Amino acid sequence: MENVPSSVLLGIVLAVENAMANSPLLTVLGSPRLPHVLLQSEVETMALDGSGAVLWRVAHSDVIAAAELVGGKLALRSYGGVMSLLDPRDGRTLER
Repeated sequence: MENVPSSVLLGIVLAVENAMANSPLLTVLGSPRLPHVLLQSEVETMALDGSGAVLWRVAHSDVIAAAELVGGKLALRSYGGVMSLLDPRDGRTLER
């Protein structure tokens, strides 16, 4: 998301937070290696481009308590302590 003003990103986040009204937004993750930002709520992960368009989304069966980008992977920890990994480029589940 090169050269995207922070005000545009904030607008995207606020718009998506409204769409995720049934599930609190936990974190917004970005990296210069990704052409999009990741939004993590308690029940889904979503990737948005600079215009706010949803590129992909993944629903989760357990409540997500933490999310972080580590070693090119999106690491998720559920409320029950279960760890899972997603490819942050396309949302596919990864093996540990």
